[in-house]
Order: sequence, then C-alpha cells, then structure tokens
Amino acid sequence: MSRPRLIISIVMVTIAALVTWKATTAKQPSYEDKTLGYWLSQTDASANLTPQASNALKHIGSDACPTLVRMLHAKDHSPAVGHMLGWLHIQHPPAALQMVIACQGFEILGAQASDAVPDMIRLFKNDADPQAQWMTALAIGGIGPAASNAIPALLPALNSTNFILRRNTLEALGKIHSQPDLVVPQLVRALDDQDGSVKVAAFAAIAQYRTNGRLAVPKLKELMNSTNSLERSIAPAVLEGIDPAAVNEK
Repeated sequence: MSRPRLIISIVMVTIAALVTWKATTAKQPSYEDKTLGYWLSQTDASANLTPQASNALKHIGSDACPTLVRMLHAKDHSPAVGHMLGWLHIQHPPAALQMVIACQGFEILGAQASDAVPDMIRLFKNDADPQAQWMTALAIGGIGPAASNAIPALLPALNSTNFILRRNTLEALGKIHSQPDLVVPQLVRALDDQDGSVKVAAFAAIAQYRTNGRLAVPKLKELMNSTNSLERSIAPAVLEGIDPAAVNEK
C-alpha cells in the first residue's frame, strides 16, 4: 500500500474508533448509579438480560429508547477498527448481539417505548441490512398494541422473498393484535406460505387476536381437514380460542 493510502486508512480507522468512543461515553440515563450501557451488558450465558437488568430498564423507561434504536441498526466494525477499539479498551459487542438485546429491551419496556415507534418504522423501511430489518420487526412487536401505528409499514413485508422477515413480521403483527379487519385477512393468506415456520407464525398471530380473529374462521375450519398434518393439528386449537362452537360445526 502506498504511503498516502496508508495515511488515509489510518485516519479513517481513527475516526471510526473515535465515533464509537463518543457514542459509548456520551451521557446515558442511569439507575442505581449504573449507566444504561452497564445494565444492557448484564446478560446470562444465553444472551438474555438478567432480572436485575430488566428491572433497571423498567425504571429507566423511555429514556432508554434512543440507545435501543441505535442498537437495532448496529454494524460490525472492520478488523482494523476492532483492534483500535480493543487498544482503547472500548467494548463494542457484535452487531447481532446488540440487536438481540435491543429486542429484549423493547419487549421489557412495552408501551413505555411507544414514542420510539416512528423511528423504528423508518429503520424498518430504510435499513438495507436484512438482519436489522427482521430484528426491528421483532422489536416493534415487543412494544405490543401501543405499536399499532406500525401496521401499515409491516404488512408489505409479508410479501418479502426472505422467509425470516415474513416470519418475524407475522410474530410482530400477532403481538400487536390490532386493526383485525386490515390484518387478519393477511394472516389468513400467510397460512398458505410454503415455509413451515412462516405457517406456524401465521397460526400463532391469528391466535393472539382471539375473538377478534373471526375473519380467519372459514380458513381454519378448512384446514381442520387438511392433508397436511401440521395444519390439521394446529387449526382446531386456534379456532377454539376464536369461536369454540365452530370447532364442532359440520
């Protein structure tokens, strides 16, 4: 590598490291004299936030949302930047781990995070990283019915060629379980998906609508007689939660 290019590379690596350093050292909300960053680093061996961390997050509340949104579109640094961050003793967890923790954070906050939904919608629609998109869908779902304004942005993702995005979007729609006249017909259509995990997610989403899922009754009754054993076994249980009488109707 020529000397000018080497200098430019060093400058770029240094800038990236400084940007990360600034983000990690910026003033953060805290609980019991420990920063949000500290609490979000408290996970068990399965990357689940500890009960103490969950409790802290509930107390911090909506002030945690800007950090959680940033974590949803975290990106892994190049090896050179990673080495410099290590030299500076700056922790920067892998992007995938940050996204997983952010999803947990939004589920813990629930309706407290409703003000973050517009930013999450923009991320969902505009981030080119497929993993960021499908993890953002889960995070939106974690907020629950308070994220119902995200439904118009989520529905087009059910037509994605990415089965993980379709599955996660269905999970989110089920957790939000709002606007049944708009959403349930789309969930019914997803019951015909060729991917088994997507099909199961569609059943689960319909089930969360309970009696508001009546638009799914005809399809569920049809699937009770399906030649597909998965459909035949799940359909009655879902139908039972929507319209118990319909289970035994001819």
